[in-house]
Amino acid sequence: MSAHKQVVVTQKHIDIATRGDSSHCMIAIAIKEQFPGVTAIAVDLATIRYSLPDKRERHIFLTPFSAQQALLDFDNGVTVVPLKFRLPKAAHIIPMGNRGKARVRKPATLSNTAHDRREGATPTRIGGTAPPTGALRTPATRKRTGKIRGFGARAMTR
Repeated sequence: MSAHKQVVVTQKHIDIATRGDSSHCMIAIAIKEQFPGVTAIAVDLATIRYSLPDKRERHIFLTPFSAQQALLDFDNGVTVVPLKFRLPKAAHIIPMGNRGKARVRKPATLSNTAHDRREGATPTRIGGTAPPTGALRTPATRKRTGKIRGFGARAMTR
């Protein structure tokens, strides 16, 4: 998956999306449809995450501002219009986990190419551990999965 992919969220994605659900929101549905082979998609205000099973990698992107605004509006019941945004270069790439098995993570390194320095781009962090997801509980199981998207601050409205 190359850097700076465009994500197009259509009215169809908005209509079938679930409010407050990080894996069934309009952006997650659009990414799943537009990027074949991508799995385990999660979208919140801070990050967009997905896995590439063929490469055994988990990619973590910073959520663009226009997508953050659309998420806030959608989760607060405000009508959202279709939108387009560019997915920036991955901020963090980690190996996909082996569920239930102990694993040793390599220390994180930064990609710091001449192009990154020249363009003022944020380098990609490779390896290490992923930033945490939300500690919110899934209503059905009451487990802490970070799947249900919610905002703790009342100020998180437009």
